[in-house]
Amino acid sequence: MMADDFIEQIRQAAGGAALHAVAAVRIRGNIRAGGMSGPYEQLVELDGGHSLTAFTLGPAKVSRGYDGATAWQRTATGEVLAQDAQAALQVAATEAYMHARGYLFPERWPAQMQTPVERSEDGRAFLVVQAVPAGGQPVHLWFDRATMLLERSVQNVVGKDSAKRLSDYRSVGGIPFAHRIATGTGDPRFDVVIELDGIELNPAIAAGLFGMPVQAFDDASFADGADSASIPAELANNHLYLSATVNGVALRLMVDTGSVNLLTPEAARRAGVAVEGALEARGPGEHSVNAGMARVDRLVIGGAVVLERLLLRVVPLPDFDQIEGTQVDGVIGYETFKRFAVRLDYGNETVTFAAPGALAPLAGEATLPLTFYAHLPAVDGMLDGVAGQFWLDTGNRNALTLWTPFVNANGVLDRYRCSGETTIGWGVGGATRGRVARAASLMLGVVDAGAPVLTLPLDSDGPTATRNVAGNVGGDVLRRFVVTFDYAAKVVHFAPALAAAAPYDYDRSGMWINREGDSFLVKSVMQDGPAQEAGIRPGDRIGSVDGVPASAVTLTAMRAKLRDCGAVSLLLECADVKLVLRDYC
Repeated sequence: MMADDFIEQIRQAAGGAALHAVAAVRIRGNIRAGGMSGPYEQLVELDGGHSLTAFTLGPAKVSRGYDGATAWQRTATGEVLAQDAQAALQVAATEAYMHARGYLFPERWPAQMQTPVERSEDGRAFLVVQAVPAGGQPVHLWFDRATMLLERSVQNVVGKDSAKRLSDYRSVGGIPFAHRIATGTGDPRFDVVIELDGIELNPAIAAGLFGMPVQAFDDASFADGADSASIPAELANNHLYLSATVNGVALRLMVDTGSVNLLTPEAARRAGVAVEGALEARGPGEHSVNAGMARVDRLVIGGAVVLERLLLRVVPLPDFDQIEGTQVDGVIGYETFKRFAVRLDYGNETVTFAAPGALAPLAGEATLPLTFYAHLPAVDGMLDGVAGQFWLDTGNRNALTLWTPFVNANGVLDRYRCSGETTIGWGVGGATRGRVARAASLMLGVVDAGAPVLTLPLDSDGPTATRNVAGNVGGDVLRRFVVTFDYAAKVVHFAPALAAAAPYDYDRSGMWINREGDSFLVKSVMQDGPAQEAGIRPGDRIGSVDGVPASAVTLTAMRAKLRDCGAVSLLLECADVKLVLRDYC
């Protein structure tokens, strides 16, 4: 089938001449997901793909928009963020293309469109075409062979294919509109379903309707009328932890720019917090988990920083206490960073909060612009001469984790001496497998971050497979600086710290261990690595280290030994083992 014939067929099926009389569309209906539901409304201006979407799901009110220049989102917890990182801009371009039905009008919406391919599924025949809109990311369009109507669009969302299925077409003004839209990543438990009950053609559009809202917060303050607070933190595994209370119940929270404010289900129960819904949440690791939402009256960080009427996620963090070797009740995430300027001083183990723009510059400080993909802050950088955008993620304990598309596109596995396959991290979805390598130079803007150790995930989907992102800068880089985030000004400041000149190191044992009770549990062992050569196997328990009971050794100290020492004597349940450490990248 010739491309022009194909486009004419799908255009006629979608309404033909009637399409030319429509400049804008407003749809209304109901959205449901995770056991929650609420009203849904979307307004689209077709010529430019400008859009405004708003819906309520349980306790969350969400909106997002695009005015032809700026894409933005108001999250479930109320924060407004421009979507201006490279990957976010490509998502916005493709969404505008889809909202405007650009595939019907290639003369107005330039795109690379492949020749349609015949596909069959569940006894139905489809024509499937990949389109790459100008400035956008690929989208696969599935047209029903019998009706030539769009049945499905598939896009990559944060590294995983997300399918939007359209059904129950009905004519409005001579144009067929799908009245049921179901979006999901393959697990029907987490599908988001929209059912329409009203469609208006050519509604009036107020000036500025699609623009990003101006935001001010009235739910964040300091105790006792102070204008800033410097709070002691605990540094463990390159993570900073702060004490906090939720509704007066004491908790311990990790500082994580890569996450949202959240509690574990166990912490929510202790705090007497009622949880609604079960939405899909993904992070590093293989699996999705159920994530609920909970409204809390008061979150107080370090007795000094107060957040009120806060909507928190409630997300399982399986085995994190064992993984971190310390109590983990939840996370202080982007919602908090959006309300304050936040200074992280890893060397002095303090976190300072102030009003946006109120923290005085430090000596030698360099300032870099921030852009955002969803809630993730990004900076431009250069890894051994290769440019990319990098997320700044205090929840990543490693130095620099490179995302799989960047690894593949730049021949990273051939370019560097890499380790064998091993466990390189642990997240919401469980263990992450990959390899370890060492780079020669990482520049973040004008900031010289030295020669970091690289972790290279093997995942083919999920966050580590996100396209148009080079990777994720973690705590082992950030701890070498005093880092000040000012989301309101969209900047991050780097000031050198005492650790700036320290060489990067890594676990030289070839095994991953967690704390379990009074011992260390070996979770995985790298093939042909030092631990395997010493006869250590997954499931082994380490009872003592260099003659010291494991109960008297912190997990952080144990992991330091496995980086820094030449050899370590370990007492396993059935044997004494001398583990000779060595470099393997």
